[in-house]
Amino acid sequence: MLEKALQPAITDDMAEQLRSYIQTTLHQPVQLGHWNDATSLPAFLSHRYDFFAGSISRQSCLFAVDRHSTSIRPKEVARHLIQMERAFEGVVIYAAQRLSADRRARLIAKGVPFIIPRNQLYIPQLALDLREYFHARPQPRSEQLSPAAQSVLFCHILQPSSSAKSLHDSYSAMSIGRAYKELALFGLAEVTKQGRANKI
Repeated sequence: MLEKALQPAITDDMAEQLRSYIQTTLHQPVQLGHWNDATSLPAFLSHRYDFFAGSISRQSCLFAVDRHSTSIRPKEVARHLIQMERAFEGVVIYAAQRLSADRRARLIAKGVPFIIPRNQLYIPQLALDLREYFHARPQPRSEQLSPAAQSVLFCHILQPSSSAKSLHDSYSAMSIGRAYKELALFGLAEVTKQGRANKI
C-alpha cells in the first residue's frame, strides 16, 4: 500500500532536509515520496500541509509538513494528526522548519510526534529518544577577569590559608564557582575536586 502511495524520487527541499536529518540522527536509510492520498483528507488539511510518505525501521511514516509560518497551537496539531491517521496506516509525524521551545514542550507533553530538521525530533511510537541540537555561536573569551574572579585571585594570593571563605559574604557559592572556572580558563589557577568542594 505504501509503495502505491509514493511517486518517483522527489527534489523538494523540505523532503531532502527531513531525509538527511533522519539518516544523520538515527542512522537509518530513508526514502521519501509525495503521498497521493492527501485528496482523501479535508480540504483545510491538504491546503495547510505538504505530505511525504516513507518508512523508518520498516515502520510506515507520513510526514505532514506545515506550509504556514504562522504558529499553530499544539492541541490543533494533535487534532489534525488524528484526522490524518484515519487515512494513513502508520505513524503520522508533524514537521515544520521551526517551532518554539515552548510549543515543542507542549507537543511532547501531549505525546504528539514531530520533527524539526537539523534541530529536534520526537517520535514516541517508534521508541525514539528526543534529541536536540543547538546551533549557538561560540562565545569569544573575554580578555578581562570578572570582579568575582579578581577577588578570589587576590584573596588567595594575600590569604592562601583562608582561600575564598572570606568572600562568601560578598559573593554566592555559584559566583565563586564560576570565578574558579574563569581562573582555570586563563591559566591563573588549577582547580581540583575534594569531595563536593572545589579547591584552588
